[in-house]
Amino acid sequence: MKILTYCIMVTGGVYGSQRSIHALQFSKALLKKQHLIKSIFFYQEGVYNAYQITSLDHNHIDLFNNWKALSKKYHIKLNVCISAAIRRGIIDKKKKDCYGNFIFSSLNTLIKDVLICDRFIQF
Repeated sequence: MKILTYCIMVTGGVYGSQRSIHALQFSKALLKKQHLIKSIFFYQEGVYNAYQITSLDHNHIDLFNNWKALSKKYHIKLNVCISAAIRRGIIDKKKKDCYGNFIFSSLNTLIKDVLICDRFIQF
């Protein structure tokens, strides 16, 4: 089996869509099969995955901490589109640092990563 390098883009928000959970499960399945993930890029409503929500119902998956744990364990970059985050009020224009393992970046980062990956998957 050939090991492939993936770049994943998540455009689904934390709630109201299954795309974020599917992206997380897909990423875990790839890594279990020993494929590589170059980066995960959160764009559009997907930027809400990088927003630490302090109170979750007992029946919701804590996507924020799950993404952080995946990043830490497998050394995967978690890039968050800074423009999309500013538009959605997650950060203001002056604050350009990161939340945990999430790094604010631009679409240029996504393009550079896609160019060196074997596969690009969007959720």
